[in-house]
Amino acid sequence: MEPFEFIAFGHTQYSVPLQLQENQENVRRLIQGSKADFLVHLGDTKNASLPCDEATDEKALNFFKSFNKPIIYTPGDNEWADCIGDEVGLEYPASRLKTIRQIYFRERRYKTIESRVSQASVSEKYPEFAENVSWSHNGIRFVTINVPGNNNNAPREGYTWDYFDTRFQTLFKFLFKGTFVAKYFKVTRYLKPGSMMARGDAREFGRRQEANAEWLGYAVDRALENDAAALVILGHGDPSLHLPPRLRNGFNPLLKEIGATARRFRKPILWVHANTHRFVLDTPFAN
Repeated sequence: MEPFEFIAFGHTQYSVPLQLQENQENVRRLIQGSKADFLVHLGDTKNASLPCDEATDEKALNFFKSFNKPIIYTPGDNEWADCIGDEVGLEYPASRLKTIRQIYFRERRYKTIESRVSQASVSEKYPEFAENVSWSHNGIRFVTINVPGNNNNAPREGYTWDYFDTRFQTLFKFLFKGTFVAKYFKVTRYLKPGSMMARGDAREFGRRQEANAEWLGYAVDRALENDAAALVILGHGDPSLHLPPRLRNGFNPLLKEIGATARRFRKPILWVHANTHRFVLDTPFAN
């Protein structure tokens, strides 16, 4: 197996308009001057303030088409899961995902890896998941799964602290300032029924989670069949391991699936995700 390089990046459209063009030029220059064999965009082709519409998608497509290297794309939350408002309702994200599938994955309007296989082409049970792809490169098996941030579009139930008076919350943090208790209290957050943190689509989440599990199984089958040296899993969402399980319930099933994948594959696995908003290299799964 010969060494090779690839570039994983995301969150590329976050700048204000006056800086966006300059930042895109910097990204293009770094990529075109690199030795990377291919690119993987890990989602968030726009910031949360931009419209969730096809015009915004077209701008991201033009950005993709400007690269001189093949690119694989997996959607982020800003493109679909966070497209919620009083005027569109909680079911609108699922509609946005259908549009993204048509624009990015069925029309193939940008240079991509020709050897990739999509879930839509091999799965009779989950034919709509064209965004989930897998391919082999220099003895390494790669697989993308659609896992957006903000709890993976799963409804998040309220937490115990939701119903405490705000003044008590402030007093609690003051009394335990600098202690482990204060740190734990801070990351649990306060969820109110109907808030953005509590929203999600249980039906959409459930089907996508099942499809992702099947697709991971497919990737491992191919990796074992071809004696791959390693497996690389790519998706958007940060699994929020710093939160109590109740507040990351949208990622708990995926964590179990990846654990089962590791036990079955028994070779190195690299999980690359975005939405942490800073570079982190860690090994949190000690077992």
